Amino acid sequence: MPPSAKDAARVYHQAVNSKDLVLLRTIFADDALLLVPSALTPGNPTGTFRGHDDDMGFFAGVSCPDQAVITYSHVYEAETTCVVELE
Repeated sequence: MPPSAKDAARVYHQAVNSKDLVLLRTIFADDALLLVPSALTPGNPTGTFRGHDDDMGFFAGVSCPDQAVITYSHVYEAETTCVVELE
């Protein structure tokens, strides 16, 4: 795990843009709960994913296709929380 929330945001950015699910997996706890807007998850109406395999399955299908590239417009950090606005 990265030492800070902002470091985790950097790893997320790098992993998604390089399509590196192995790197992306390093910022998620084994039992991580990922909540995604249901509009992005037609096969999962609750938009809920739990655990590495489920979480990485979501990213493989939505965030890591060849054409997806994200840019950060703003990064806000306070203590152990980091909020990122991305495009």
